[in-house]
Amino acid sequence: MNRNQDMGKKTSSLALGSVFTAFSVVLLYIAGVLPTMRIALSAAAGLFCAVMLMSRGAGYSLLVYIATSLISLFFLPVKTPPFIYFAFFGYYPILKYFIEKLRSLPIEWLLKLLSFNLVFTLLLYFSSYIAGLQDIFTAFPVYILYIAANIAMILYDFAFSLLIARYRSRLTRL
Repeated sequence: MNRNQDMGKKTSSLALGSVFTAFSVVLLYIAGVLPTMRIALSAAAGLFCAVMLMSRGAGYSLLVYIATSLISLFFLPVKTPPFIYFAFFGYYPILKYFIEKLRSLPIEWLLKLLSFNLVFTLLLYFSSYIAGLQDIFTAFPVYILYIAANIAMILYDFAFSLLIARYRSRLTRL
């Protein structure tokens, strides 16, 4: 590939990443306006990282994640959706990609659940001790929160895998 073609590919990759970043930020903004959709729209914003990963690679996907996180955390008025994106949904497609390269289902699930529970523990710590939101602990025992969160994460992983498979099957038809 000559220098001009290489430069054109990099330029188109950055342009595509910019568009995906913009779409992600818009979804996170809408998630701030529609409180009942915060988690779903934060998850949908993470899909753009997955599409970027499949089309241009992990490096460009990571750039979309970082740019979306920084722009949304600094400029959006409601911080909850960007924080949810930053803490899980934004990087998870990249993490999932590398974990699933191991091709060992038990190890893959172990690593996915370990990484999720680490982040979930940090979120619980942050919400209770730093942000002072201790109401959640009086409403539910901590073990119930972990069980429910892990079930939700497993369901999310399956749904995410189905969406990726659907995207790939559509992409091969084009």
